[in-house]
Amino acid sequence: MHLGATVSNKLGSQGLVVPLDEYIEADDSFDPDYGIPKRAYTFVIIINTKLFDDWGVDYITHDSSFDEILEAASKMTGTNPVTGIKNYGMFTRKGGELLRALNTYYSKNPAYRTFWDPEDPYTDDISEIKFVYTTNDAFVKTYEWMKEASQYMPPGWTVGEGEENFYTKDGDVAINLMTHPGGKFRSLYVAGEKEVLSKFKCIKLPAFTDEDGNKLRGTAPVHTWAVPVAAKDKKSSYEICKILGSKEISKIAYEEKWLSPVFAEGVACVNPDDPYTAVSIEQIVESHGYSDLVATTAYGQCYNLELDLLHAYSKGEITDLKDGLAKLQKTMETWRDDAVKNGTR
Repeated sequence: MHLGATVSNKLGSQGLVVPLDEYIEADDSFDPDYGIPKRAYTFVIIINTKLFDDWGVDYITHDSSFDEILEAASKMTGTNPVTGIKNYGMFTRKGGELLRALNTYYSKNPAYRTFWDPEDPYTDDISEIKFVYTTNDAFVKTYEWMKEASQYMPPGWTVGEGEENFYTKDGDVAINLMTHPGGKFRSLYVAGEKEVLSKFKCIKLPAFTDEDGNKLRGTAPVHTWAVPVAAKDKKSSYEICKILGSKEISKIAYEEKWLSPVFAEGVACVNPDDPYTAVSIEQIVESHGYSDLVATTAYGQCYNLELDLLHAYSKGEITDLKDGLAKLQKTMETWRDDAVKNGTR
């Protein structure tokens, strides 16, 4: 069966899928926990170089900081000096993912991606979670960045509106943050829209250096093929998973849908007209860990409430950010304590 990027280890720890160790002991081509890789992806930044050129703004690069991205967006929000069309400096459909990317960046610690105590970010015991909304200054920087960024986004960005024209010749947004547009670029290529495709450039997320000196950026969720415990013939199921996770199938998936290959030599098969995949593979190599807890109820609860606070703060409905974070801290602590009492996982 196919497992999404966030659930393979979770289901494995619950005994619902089969550990594959006994099947791959003599196979050096895979190194999974409970699944064989199907595909990997990573959120990147896509820029519309035409709008940068229209406004006379230097392209952001792989070395740009989040603050430099914000500055570039501020210069391209308004009436385009060439076309006379209203432009927006940036857009994101993944507000929650951007929050986490920013918080990790400012904290310089991947464990803060979960918004709780980084000493044990991978615990699956809700009672052990210690929320840190009020004790980590990076949260303030994160929300302040997002509030300013909202000034340069289309009005409907909080509900996913404003990206409609981005992948067309009439695109009106300069920077698309936290996206993985392989499918959209493939559609442009198949439709013969190479001129439209050529105006896009893929930029890696800003990097930070952790306490061990590692240069890290972004996450790389991996979808897997796995064997369910209920499978009648687990050995045959494993053989099918192995075929589906092979280099040959991964290559076909790229050629047909531009899904990022999951093998080391994958970059060699990337279409030269594809502005996304080669860069995304580079970022996957530089990515940091992806918490197993993204599949838990705690993570989902945090995710929604953090977005609520972000939208309210961006719109000016909440003016005291630290008070808002304190209330969020209290809400999540109460939720945690109630969850423990009710046996929620």
